Amino acid sequence: IYMAKLCANPGFGHFKQSTQLLRRICHTAMTETSFLSGQDVFFAGAAATSMYYTLDDSLVYDTVDSSFKPAASECRKSVAYNWHFCGNTRRTRIIRDRWLAEMAMWCEWNHRGHLSARTSSVVIKLDCIQVGSLVAQFDTTLLTGTRVFAILFVGHVECMEGTGLTMLDLPLDEEEVTSITNRASATVSLLTKQYFAALVPEGMVVNHDSVTRGF
Repeated sequence: IYMAKLCANPGFGHFKQSTQLLRRICHTAMTETSFLSGQDVFFAGAAATSMYYTLDDSLVYDTVDSSFKPAASECRKSVAYNWHFCGNTRRTRIIRDRWLAEMAMWCEWNHRGHLSARTSSVVIKLDCIQVGSLVAQFDTTLLTGTRVFAILFVGHVECMEGTGLTMLDLPLDEEEVTSITNRASATVSLLTKQYFAALVPEGMVVNHDSVTRGF
């Protein structure tokens, strides 16, 4: 029931090499949580230990900081978000089928805003600590793609914040994520070819594409 939603996240798409791990994550680290109208999902400043997947359009995300400079993807109104300012509070309406607080999966993270339910809502919660425990039980060589994606993802955010932009708990722009995903795939392909090159006797010719296709 959760598999498609989990794999919709590019970082977890690299887990496809281990379907057993994906099933374990879905069965033990993902749960549906209900929230009543006005109920809080998380607060700004709180330690983030979970990611959240929206199943409806009932959530709102508030940030209170008149001085922050949002990321480029947050500066424009789009079909994904409907936001407005009220005083020094910026309110963003979240639509369905979005992952929130993804940074919690890839590094230590504190929430940058306040997420709450406008009306009764159901959210899928992914326990990042539980995912880490499950990953530790599997062959980590199968997770190279995910590790590379995580490094590039966090590196992108660090560079973004180095220019004065602010990373929130909202998703990155789709174009940014696609760029990170493509770089991760290219890096993994290069690492795989280097690994096989080290195993092949000198003078032997290997078609890397045929070797890596089933990897």
